[in-house]
Amino acid sequence: MDYNALAAELAKPAYTGLSDAEAADALNAATVTEVYSRFGSFRTLAAVLTDVEYATLKGVLFELADSSPKVADSYAMLELPGDDAGNGGGIDFGCAAVRGMVDQLVAGEQFTAELGSKLKALAERKISRAEELGLGRVKVGHVEEVRRGK
Repeated sequence: MDYNALAAELAKPAYTGLSDAEAADALNAATVTEVYSRFGSFRTLAAVLTDVEYATLKGVLFELADSSPKVADSYAMLELPGDDAGNGGGIDFGCAAVRGMVDQLVAGEQFTAELGSKLKALAERKISRAEELGLGRVKVGHVEEVRRGK
């Protein structure tokens, strides 16, 4: 346990009125959305999208591929089977540029907000604040020790 990092977090106003148990629970609650690297292909997308969303996605990307070499390359990579790590194809839905393109397509009303959310959710997971800080699971005893100054 990194007690210095835990002490710095517990010093924040959000924890001052909480009991030791409440503070540990707050730190361990999965409330933080983490974006991570996760590749997917058309096969991946077909599994999570409705028929209409899938057809919309393919149609929009196919049209954009004519004017954007980046989209054309991405379309070709989506056709390859690949795995979650990108071995063999796919695109990284955790990549800032890919996520930005999804946002642009939603803003331009080429994708619905729901479709954009589903695409971005492919590379998102909920983690706790403790995990985000690299603390692992925080126990009540850890909080007690920090607050006692040990």
